[in-house]
Amino acid sequence: FGRGVQRFDNSSPQLIWPLNAGEQRKVIGLSADGDERLLIGTASDGMFAFDGTQAKTAFDKLKGVPVRAMTRTNDGTLWVATGRGLSICKQGSECSVVAARLDVRTVTANHNINQIEVWCATGGGLLKVRLDETFGPIISQLDVEQGLPSQNVFAVLPQNDQLLIATNRG
Repeated sequence: FGRGVQRFDNSSPQLIWPLNAGEQRKVIGLSADGDERLLIGTASDGMFAFDGTQAKTAFDKLKGVPVRAMTRTNDGTLWVATGRGLSICKQGSECSVVAARLDVRTVTANHNINQIEVWCATGGGLLKVRLDETFGPIISQLDVEQGLPSQNVFAVLPQNDQLLIATNRG
C-alpha cells in the first residue's frame, strides 16, 4: 500500500509499477487477466492494466474510483468491485454499473454452474448477481433479515456446493 506493485526475484523486491519510485500508487486489488496482463486496482486512481512492461488506465469510467477486486466469468465478462458499486465490463464495450451505491469489497465468479453469476461481499450484505440474456442483471441481496450474522461482509468464497462468507461477527 503506497509502494505500488513489486516483483520478488531471488528474495529481493523489484518495483515494477509505477516506474517512478517517487510516484505513490495505493494498490488495493490485483487480478491476473489470463496470461496477458495484470489488472491493478487502486484506492483512488481506478484500474490499470500492466502488460509486463507498462501500465495503462484500463477503463475510463473507473477513474477516481476505489477498485478492490476483479474477476471474469466464463463468458469473458469482467466484474469489478468498487467503492461505488459493482461494474461489469463486457468485451468490446464500456463498463456499466449494475449495483450502485454499495461499497463492494470482493467479487468472485461462480464457475460451478452454467449461468453467468457472481457473489459480492459488501458493507450492506451479500449480493448474488446473475446475468440473464432477456432481463439483464438480476440482483439478490442477503443480509441480517435473511440470517446473516452481520451486514458487514468482507469476503466470499465458493467451495464446491458451499459458500464461505466472512463477516465481522463470524
